[in-house]
Amino acid sequence: MTTNVEILRKLYADANDNNMDAVLAVMAPDVEWIYPDGLADYGIGNAKGREEVRALLNLAQRLFSSEYRNPEDFVESGDRVVAFGTYHLRGARSGVDGVVRFAHYFHMADGQVKNLAVYYDSAELRRVLEPTTSGG
Repeated sequence: MTTNVEILRKLYADANDNNMDAVLAVMAPDVEWIYPDGLADYGIGNAKGREEVRALLNLAQRLFSSEYRNPEDFVESGDRVVAFGTYHLRGARSGVDGVVRFAHYFHMADGQVKNLAVYYDSAELRRVLEPTTSGG
């Protein structure tokens, strides 16, 4: 039997390979993704259902010219899993590279992601997204 951690390791691998159909296949039809405040002006916000999650993933592909998720550690308790890791990103407009730590809190049901709460430093993510201006 496949464990929740194994399912999530594959989810991260599929996301890093831009295999969004495989990522969405692991989502429950009524999946909820919850994001921290701070980046609504970029369109980053909560999503409910596979189509809203797909739209959010497509948005991420436009915001970042390079995006790699590195889950470093998993803590599992029943149907709950927390993944700790780092995003390795390059802002599409800014060209700025950055590493942003994350924690993802998953609630699993029948081998699918029912809920995902995403935690990261939105100020650090904004630094990657926004072009720098040179003073003169």
